[in-house]
Amino acid sequence: MQQITEITKIQSHLAELLSHFADFCKEHNLSFFLSNGTLIGAVKYQNFVPWDDDCDVMMPREDYDKFLTLYKEHHPHAKYRLLSRVTSETWRMPYAKLSDTTTLLREGNYEFGEELGIALDIFPIDRWHSNKKRAIFQTFRAELYKRFLICANAPSFQTEKKGIKRFILWGIHITGKAFGWKRLQKKLCNMAEKSQKYPPTYVGCVAWCCHGTGEILPSCVFSNAVDVTFLGKTYPAPQGYDQYLTNLYGEWRKELPPEKQKSNHNIEVFKKDVEEI
Repeated sequence: MQQITEITKIQSHLAELLSHFADFCKEHNLSFFLSNGTLIGAVKYQNFVPWDDDCDVMMPREDYDKFLTLYKEHHPHAKYRLLSRVTSETWRMPYAKLSDTTTLLREGNYEFGEELGIALDIFPIDRWHSNKKRAIFQTFRAELYKRFLICANAPSFQTEKKGIKRFILWGIHITGKAFGWKRLQKKLCNMAEKSQKYPPTYVGCVAWCCHGTGEILPSCVFSNAVDVTFLGKTYPAPQGYDQYLTNLYGEWRKELPPEKQKSNHNIEVFKKDVEEI
């Protein structure tokens, strides 16, 4: 295997994944939106954020579930593999990834339960409780379960924190290990899937709540799509993308200082030899 170190080559693989995913969704009349850092890149640069090494989309729950079933049934391209609870009993995450099988990706010592290549992250859009205070409490639960699952999937405890913060993080790590990834994944998936009983007042990413209360968004944010240009192609963004990105990142239009212009992921990426594929 040959290691891929140039960020532009990683982004090239991600662009192909996104294009393939978008074509499949168009063919099967499925809705999705660019999200997270990928959406920032599209709006600010019409390209990836220069230091971004992943690609993110969100799908309304109904379309997300349909996508998992349809992609599993049709398996349209041998180059790509869908990793999800629907397609693999050993997959450890509560959301799906579409993985490029010609590559191999290692994220520290993190265990996903399946071999992973450069991948597109696919998050379902679910509902929060219509009472804002109850919704805030739900984000606390969802984020805590997420932290426990990260620890359950990490082989060892590692942190640069000192004192009481180190002790708290150690406690979270031990708790995550005690629960185990299967129970935590199930808790997050059940919490997300059962949220459909709530009125569609507030929506967001329940299954993988990375931004706390910032994930609580009025449903009108995702009620329609607007076109944005990304790498010369047109992709859908939420009509309320400014509110969405502001909720998640604050003043997202400002350029980050140079010391923060780097990926948060500790990854190594390799191109597989032909005989390995």
